Amino acid sequence: MTEEFGVSGAYVQTLTCTVDEIPRTIGDEPQKITAESEYSEHRHRNLLDKRHTGCGKTTSAIGYTDDELKQGRIVIYVMQSYTLLEEMHGKISPKYKDRTMIYRGKTQENMCCRQEEIKKYYRHIKPSNICSNCNNKESCIYRSQGEQLRGLIRDGQGIAIFTVKEMIKPVLSFLIGREITIIIDDVPLSDVLMPEEETDIDNLYKISKFVSNIQGTTIIPELVPMLIDGPLTDIRSYLDGNHTKINRELEIIERHVIETILTSSNESIPDFRIIYSLIKGYGQDHPFTLYNKSLNEMAPIKVVLDESHHLKQHRVFYLNATPSQKDRYCMDILGDYGSPLIKDAEPNDNYLIIQVQDAKYPASGILQNPEPLIKKIKTVSNDAIGALNYLDEKAVIFVKNNVYSRAFESGAVFDLPHEHVKFFGKESKGTNDHRDKSMAIIPGTPILPPEAYYHPAYEEVMKPKEEIEKEIEQNKERTHKKPVYPVQNEIIENDSNNEIFQMLGRIFRQDESNPDKKKVCILFSNSEIAQEDYMPQNGARIEKCWMNTEKGKTSIKNRLKREYKGIFIPKIIEKMCQEIEARLDKGEIISLHKFAESGSDQVKIMSATKLKIELELRYSIKTKPFGQNNRNTKFIVGKLS
Repeated sequence: MTEEFGVSGAYVQTLTCTVDEIPRTIGDEPQKITAESEYSEHRHRNLLDKRHTGCGKTTSAIGYTDDELKQGRIVIYVMQSYTLLEEMHGKISPKYKDRTMIYRGKTQENMCCRQEEIKKYYRHIKPSNICSNCNNKESCIYRSQGEQLRGLIRDGQGIAIFTVKEMIKPVLSFLIGREITIIIDDVPLSDVLMPEEETDIDNLYKISKFVSNIQGTTIIPELVPMLIDGPLTDIRSYLDGNHTKINRELEIIERHVIETILTSSNESIPDFRIIYSLIKGYGQDHPFTLYNKSLNEMAPIKVVLDESHHLKQHRVFYLNATPSQKDRYCMDILGDYGSPLIKDAEPNDNYLIIQVQDAKYPASGILQNPEPLIKKIKTVSNDAIGALNYLDEKAVIFVKNNVYSRAFESGAVFDLPHEHVKFFGKESKGTNDHRDKSMAIIPGTPILPPEAYYHPAYEEVMKPKEEIEKEIEQNKERTHKKPVYPVQNEIIENDSNNEIFQMLGRIFRQDESNPDKKKVCILFSNSEIAQEDYMPQNGARIEKCWMNTEKGKTSIKNRLKREYKGIFIPKIIEKMCQEIEARLDKGEIISLHKFAESGSDQVKIMSATKLKIELELRYSIKTKPFGQNNRNTKFIVGKLS
C-alpha cells in the first residue's frame, strides 16, 4: 500500500496489486473485486480508475454499462469525440442496444439544417435561443433526439447515453431527479467540472469598438476595461447592479453578430464568449474565478467556472491513467472517491523508448532556428524510411501545432511517412487509432503554457506575487524571453511527464492482430524520467542515448538501426513472401539474385545477401544456366515442404 496526498492535503490510499485481487471497502464491508465486477461493486460511490494505459479501462466501463442496463439503471458515457463514442457504442451488448443512443450536438453532420451557420455563431457568441425562430422544428433531427430520450425514460428501463462533454448538461436536463452514473473516459475531469474561457487584451479592445456602434449597449463597454485589470470585488459589485441589463445587451449584440454573419459583412467580429462565461457564472450564483492583469502583467484574462453542482448528485466514474492536479482538485470537490483502481503494466521487452539526452528544444527555440532539430530527426529516422514506405506504414510525430506547421512546414521537411498528433490534444490521449504503429517521434518536451496554471487547483501552490513580478522584471533584460510561470518547475514537469505517458500510450498498446509486435519511440528531451516512471504506465524499457557520441556513450544512429531491423525485417520478409507466392501462382520464374537486389534497394535496411539467406531458408531454389552466357543462376521455384 502507498499513500498519496490529494490537493487538499488529505491522504488518498492506493493499492497496487492485480485487478483480480483488489480489495475494496463499501460501507464497512471489505469486498473482493474481480475483473468482472470491479465497477459494479462501486455502484454507490465515485470511482477513479487509473490503471495503466491500454489495460482495458474502457472495456471494464462498457461491461459495467451493460450491467447497469440489465439492472434498469441510467448511464451517461462521455468520451473525447463522436468517433470514439460510435466505436464504444458498437461494443454494447446487442440485447440492450435499443436502450442506448448517441446524443449529438447541433453542429454535427446532419443534425441541423443550419449547422454550418451555427458553427460560425459559436466562434463568437453562445446564443441560448438559437432554435426559437427555426422553421424546421418538426423535421429537426437534433430535436428528435430529445423525443427519443423521453421515450426511453417513459419505458422505465435502463438507458445508456453516449455523448461528449459539451452535451452533458442538455442530457441531464431530461433526467432531473434520476440516479445516474456518469462515466468520463479519458476526458479531463477539469474540462467537465471547471470549464475555462480565455481571451486577450486585443480581443477586449475589439469588443469595445464593436459594441460602440450598437445602439442600446452601455453596460458592456464599461465592463470590458474592468476585465483587463479590475479587482474581482469591483467586477462583482458592477455585476450586482447591472446583471439584468447585461443580459439584455447580450441579446442585442447576438442579433447584430448574427446579422453581420448572414450578410457576409466584412466587419471584424470579436469573440464575446468570455462575457458569456462571466455572466453565466455570476447569474447562476455558482462559484467562478476571474484572472486578469490585476494579479501581474503576464497573467491571462480568464474565467474559470465551477459547474460541479450538475454532477454532485450523481456517481462520477473517472477513467484516466494520469490524472492532473486540476483533475484531483475536481475530485476533491465531488468527494467520496475512496481508493482508486491501480494496476501497473507488465514489463514488455517489445516496447523501447530511446531518450535523446543532449537535445533540449523549447518550442520558441525550434521556431527561431529549426534546422538543428530537423537534422537530428532525419538522422534518427532515415534508416526507417524505406521499410515504412515498403510496408505502407507511417510513424507518428507528436509535436506542438505551430512547430509542425511553421518549423516543419507541415511535415514537408521530412521524407519520413508520418502522421502528426499535437501535444495536449484529443489524439494524444484516449484513442486506439495509433495502436498499429511501430514507431513514434516526440521532438521536444510537451509543456503547458503559463496561463494553464492560473486555476483554483494551483492557488495554494502559486508563487508569491513579489516573486512573479521579480521574474517578469528580470525577463525584460533577456534577449530571449522566458515564459514566466506562477508555479514551481516540479509541477510543470509533472504535467509534462503525464503528457509523455499519454502519448506513449497511443502506440505502446497491444495490436490485436500482432500482440508481440516490436515498437520504438524516440524522445528528444532531457527531462529526468527514470525507468521506474515509465514501466508502470506501459511496460516499456528506456535507454538513454546521445546524438554527439563521446567515450562511454551510446550512439543513437547505430542503436536505432539495430532496433529498426528487429521491428521491420520480420514484416518485410512476410510481405516479400506473399509477393513471391503470388508470382509463383501465376507461373512466373523468379531470379533469387534480382529479387533480393530489388528488395534491398526498396527497403534499404536489409542487404541483398541477408535477404537471399532468408529466402533460401523458406523456398526451394534451383540453379540452372540462364542468359546469353548460360551462367548458373538461382531461381525460386516453390515453397519448402
